[in-house]
Amino acid sequence: MAHLRWNFSRLSWWAKPSLFVCVIAVMGCLHALWWPNDLLQQREILVKQARQTYAVMGNQERRVFASPSPALDQVFREMRFPWDDVLAGC
Repeated sequence: MAHLRWNFSRLSWWAKPSLFVCVIAVMGCLHALWWPNDLLQQREILVKQARQTYAVMGNQERRVFASPSPALDQVFREMRFPWDDVLAGC
């Protein structure tokens, strides 16, 4: 019977690069697990801030904005470009 050479103590040429790839993959998986948790925490903070702001604004008077003056309406009417006429000529 032939002698089996089962010497597992020596690393082969592909072991180091594959170990590096495995470490990067594990780090990517951990990041993928951690990232949604971080996003949910940021969302909770933003929602809390929005609710606090809304509560503060709810206690204040509501501002009523005046409609734009007729002079501005005239300016905006003059700024409008006749797109129907331009596109009809195509």
